[in-house]
Amino acid sequence: MKIKTKTILITSLLPALSLMSHAGEETAELAPVASGSGSWYWSAEAGFNYTHNLEIEYPTLLGLFGPAAGYQNLEMDDGYAAGLALGYAMAEDASGQWSFELEALFSNNSFSGSSPLPGPNVRRVSGDLDQLSLILSARRSFSKWESFTPYIGLGIGGSYNCMDVTQQRFTFGTLSNQINADDEDIALVYQATLGVEIPVSESWTFFTEYRFSETHDSEFILGQGPAGNTNVDDEIQNHSLLFGFKTEF
Repeated sequence: MKIKTKTILITSLLPALSLMSHAGEETAELAPVASGSGSWYWSAEAGFNYTHNLEIEYPTLLGLFGPAAGYQNLEMDDGYAAGLALGYAMAEDASGQWSFELEALFSNNSFSGSSPLPGPNVRRVSGDLDQLSLILSARRSFSKWESFTPYIGLGIGGSYNCMDVTQQRFTFGTLSNQINADDEDIALVYQATLGVEIPVSESWTFFTEYRFSETHDSEFILGQGPAGNTNVDDEIQNHSLLFGFKTEF
């Protein structure tokens, strides 16, 4: 009797077990695949930096070089940039991933310029422009390809800028006066980024990116004269091509 009772019980439960199993398969098919949690990462980068030409204004050249001379174009040479960043990448969704990072970036560009003064005089200017920026950025990556991941980003922050200038006056080809001056400035900076990431191992990723940044209304006073200041009052626009690596921790 016990054997018959067990047999009847098992036979009656088989349809229910089959239904439960089928329902479990449908639930597994309908349930979204977990994308994991977010992660912290750090990155390092370096590359080339091009800065748009700036203008230096001479109401007088420190009051020593005669009447108002107007504006002189500063020809910016190609320079370099290097930076470090700490970031947090959120959990990946169906189309990509959001990440947020705080970055410190340093860039250096030298410059030179030359213009005639009234009479047989020539004024030459040379120097360096250093920029140290601290920028908070939001980035969006698009994970539609296995071998690479494109991304875009926007950022805003502050920039500490330093301009070191040597101003020389030549009369009939002979140096008659030289003035060295420098000034510092802190200004708002914003940037836009377009890049691509390529995984090289489970923990390391190579990336390359183009970046445009503009430092808003940066001003340097490089001397004072009776008619006003010798100064640079301009937007500093940079185009950077950077290469780097990042890793999670």
